[in-house]
Order: sequence, then structure tokens, then C-alpha cells
Amino acid sequence: MTKTARELQEEGLLYDVFEQELTDIKDKTYGLVSELSRASHFDTEYVMSLVRKIVAKIGQDSYIVPPFRCDYGDHVFIGNNTYINYNCCFLDSAKVTIGDYVYMGPNCNIFTPCHPIHHELRKEKVTEYALPVTVGSHSWIGGDVVITPGVTIGENCVIGAGSVVTKDIPDNSIAVGNPCKVIRQINDKDREYINSLILDDETKDSKYKQENGYIYSAKDEAIFNIVKDTVHYVEILNKLSNSEIQRRRDFLRTFVAKLDEGAIINSPFYMEFANHLEMGVNSFINYDCIMLNNAMVKLGDNVLVGPKVSFYTAMHPIDAKQREQWLVYAKPITVEDNVWIGGSATILGGVTIGKNAIVGAGAVVTKDVEPNTIVVGNPARVLRKITAEDSKKFQEELAKQKDVNKSEFDYCEPHTCDFNHELGKQNSQRI
Repeated sequence: MTKTARELQEEGLLYDVFEQELTDIKDKTYGLVSELSRASHFDTEYVMSLVRKIVAKIGQDSYIVPPFRCDYGDHVFIGNNTYINYNCCFLDSAKVTIGDYVYMGPNCNIFTPCHPIHHELRKEKVTEYALPVTVGSHSWIGGDVVITPGVTIGENCVIGAGSVVTKDIPDNSIAVGNPCKVIRQINDKDREYINSLILDDETKDSKYKQENGYIYSAKDEAIFNIVKDTVHYVEILNKLSNSEIQRRRDFLRTFVAKLDEGAIINSPFYMEFANHLEMGVNSFINYDCIMLNNAMVKLGDNVLVGPKVSFYTAMHPIDAKQREQWLVYAKPITVEDNVWIGGSATILGGVTIGKNAIVGAGAVVTKDVEPNTIVVGNPARVLRKITAEDSKKFQEELAKQKDVNKSEFDYCEPHTCDFNHELGKQNSQRI
């Protein structure tokens, strides 16, 4: 007896993606997902009414922040007290199981389908097979993490932001990188470190603790209201056309801490603390930027930020028991003048990126970047310094473009010239 595509899918065998039975399921799910993606973050009752129609199971006190995407929905099983943050995507051709008390950061992707390696099996029709993914209870998955087919992440694990998880991760592990590797086991020192950030002073509220790098409660009412107001303003911003540049600037200036002349942000955009964003002269943030800016994010003058760049200042405790009390601390991010951050880069809290530096596309920046430096990779590492030779090549190319004698251009040393900024301005629409 011939098996249906759904039966083949459930057994992990090769099947036709566009078989009608599967297409009908996905069409229904896509409609609900589209409706969910238009929902307001804090319209919690409406959001959850849609989520319950989409996924097979979502436990008590769990929440998914829209937008959220999946293919089938009926393969997604989520436990209790789990939080799936903004803009996650589950390609759930096989079962996706997420345990209790799991925190998943923004922009995370879980992929269960696999296409054949050999091109002949992909030519005439789109075929795939699928392998299940499991995330154990009490785990924290950082933002921009990719989990690939067949992976099991054990209980009480921490996966660093931007990691690509290709193999199983054992219980009680901290794992980072691309490919993701275990760097150590969770231990008592992790709890001790968080204890050292506790300010035992009843006269200081959560806002003071947040601003000064101490542990605070993310569920504090004053903190929650700032997030709620900011997300409301950002949702309004995202309804304005990116072509309405001056109108967008004027509106941004009504709620962000600082927006200098010529600075602009393209939508879609997501941010949680309007009072923690400063942008210098002519700085530019492209599409789909995410800022969990619990601490200040400062962008200098002439900073170019490519699409899908994430700034994560917020830190959860490594210890699961502390994390499940919704304790948070935050470290600021500073991006100095004339920096270019390539698309899909991730910048972590506590980082300073020096003047004229370039961050390669897809890099995960976990440490300070020196001025006039190019960094790439996950974690980001120095590729090379920007030198006088780069400036010379830039001037030669500019002379060719303008069809003038290159001798007319004044030579400048890399620490004083802004060739990176000039290149960035020419390419700002292509980042």
C-alpha cells in the first residue's frame, strides 16, 4: 500500500513538499500565522487565542511574542512557563518539543526539514525528510540561535547568542559558536556571580538597579510599563512608510533618548527601552534590527547598521533557579563613529566597537573591537587592521569614478580619514 506524504513525513522518510495533503495543512497554518504576526505584542489574550489554534500544545503561563512563524503547527509542543521571544521561526516538518521554563531569545530558528544533498533528488520536485528537535526544560536559548534537524538540547543548558547547534548538547552545559560547542558545565560560581550583582538597598528601585548594572526584576511594574510604552511607539513607527523619512525622524525624536541630524531607522524594527537608544549624526539602522536595550545602546556619528542586526544588552542568570525568578541585569553597548556593522551581526552587552571599525556580516561580537579593525566570525575575531593602503585604494577608486586626477585627493592616515564612512554612505542602501 502506497504511503501518503504525511505518513512518510511522520516516519522521517523522503516526501514531496507540495503534496496536496501537506499543502492544505500549511495553507491553514499560514493564515493563522499571518494574523498572529499582525497582532500587538501586549494584546496577550488575542495572541494566545491564535497561538492555541496554531500549535499542538502550549502549556500554562507560556507565551509567544509575535511575529512568529511555523509551517504546520501541529508538530509544535511547548511546555509550561516557557517564553518564546520576538520573531522566532519553527520549520516543524517533524516534531518540535520545548520543555518547561525555557527562555528563547528573539530571532531564533528551529529547522527540522532536510533536503537531499545530491541535486538530482531536488530537481523535478521539492523533496525533503525531517528529523525532530527537542529543547530540554530549564534551558536558555540566546537570541539569533539556529537549531538544526535532529538535535536534542538537554535540560538546564545555556546556548550562546548566534550559535548554530548541529549536534546534541548534554544536560547542564554552556555551549556557544558556529558550530556550537560545549565550553563548560554550569556550576555554583554562576549562582555566586549573580549574588554579587544583588544590591541590598531598599531605597533603590528596579529602575536604579537596571541603570547601574545590578540585578533587577523584569516583572517590576515600572520596568514593564516602559517596555509596554516603547513597544507601542515602535508598532506605530512600523506602520509608517520608510519613504516618509522626515516624518519618521520627527516621530522617533518624541520617544528615543537622542536622534541627531540625519539619523534614521528603517522598519521593521523592534526595541524595548526607548530611553536607552542614542543615535549620532547621519547614523543609519536598516531593516529588521532588534534591540533588547535594557541598558543603553549608543551609536556614534556616521554608523551604518545592516539588516537583521541584533543588539542584546540584557543578560539572564546562568543558574536556572535564579533565571526563573525573572531576574535580569544589563550591560551597555557603545558603537563609536564611522563604524560599519554588516547584516545579521549580533552585538552582545558590554561591548564597545571602536572608531572606523568594520564588523563582518553574521559576526557575533562578544568582546570589544579596537578602532580601525575588521572583525568577522562567530565569535568575532580580528581579520586585520584597516591601514593607509585601504585609504589609498579608496582614493584611487574614487578618482576613477569621478574621472579626475587622483592627485587632487588629499592623502590621510587611517586614524584621521573617514574613508570607511564614505564607502558606507555609497553602500548604505545595499548593506
